[in-house]
Amino acid sequence: MAEALLSEQLRDQLDEVQQRQRRGLALFFWVGVVVFLIGAGSVMRAASGEGQGSAWIGGMIGGVLLLMRSAISYAALRRSGDAALSNATWVMAMLALLAVFATGTIAMTIILL
Repeated sequence: MAEALLSEQLRDQLDEVQQRQRRGLALFFWVGVVVFLIGAGSVMRAASGEGQGSAWIGGMIGGVLLLMRSAISYAALRRSGDAALSNATWVMAMLALLAVFATGTIAMTIILL
């Protein structure tokens, strides 16, 4: 009886840890997307000649690092037996990554031309 109670408590603690890790994963992902888009937007604004802003290329680099960290965290969660993301979450994530890729491509094209 005591062993069953102990194993149930351990399972509950593991579930709580996985939920915290999943929330952290989502935070890293969305902050990474926002930071990258702000960095790419500043690059495009500074390079367009309309404004006198500065290009925040570090924002793009930081955004990529946060996105990589979220991917590594997701892989670790999946290896530990956590459930896969829902289809709606995957679609939102892919649309966000498409926006990051498109904005980054435009910003880098402006810089290189």
